[in-house]
Amino acid sequence: MAKAVWLTASPSSGTVNGTVSVSGSEHTGRITRTTQLTFAATGATSQVVTVNQSSPGNVTTASTPGTVAKEGATVIVSGTSNSTMLTIAVTGTGFTMSTTAPVTEISTDGGTTWTTITSGTAISGDPGATATYQWRTRVIVAANTTVSSRTGTLTVTPAEGTAATATITQSAGDATLSVTPTTITLVAAGTAQNITVTSNTSWTAS
Repeated sequence: MAKAVWLTASPSSGTVNGTVSVSGSEHTGRITRTTQLTFAATGATSQVVTVNQSSPGNVTTASTPGTVAKEGATVIVSGTSNSTMLTIAVTGTGFTMSTTAPVTEISTDGGTTWTTITSGTAISGDPGATATYQWRTRVIVAANTTVSSRTGTLTVTPAEGTAATATITQSAGDATLSVTPTTITLVAAGTAQNITVTSNTSWTAS
């Protein structure tokens, strides 16, 4: 059996006694991987060394996107994971998960090809067993009608390991002010009349 491509043995040949340095490429999968390194010499019985490489454990990350404009937008939040399943949710006023497919996708080839997955459902083929994959999901941010910036929190909970969060910040909206009616006539006695004020911020009447 040939050794796995992730394993390097140097030097790969020699004469009489020697030392071979064995190293591996970075392993990002969820489980330990194993290969065999075979030593052969003419006229001698081959010797096999089993090489195991430990997993970094269960790793899930989420990246914080840039600030969303006050008008609102659909925002892509992304990260990496090696979990068998991801459950994704967003909280915060004005922030909702998209309902238009594809909502959540993963890529195992560096972002060239994306495959749709379902939040809370095991990922077909369990790609995270052997390597970290990329994930991305879509969040709808409504227009901000307040005069304060606001934030939403997207939480990615893996089946294994610790949840990751990304904070989505939206710029403050514009101040608004309107009054009704815009003209009133008081009777001679000065009896009060009401003016209705509609605003999203502090106001004065002077």
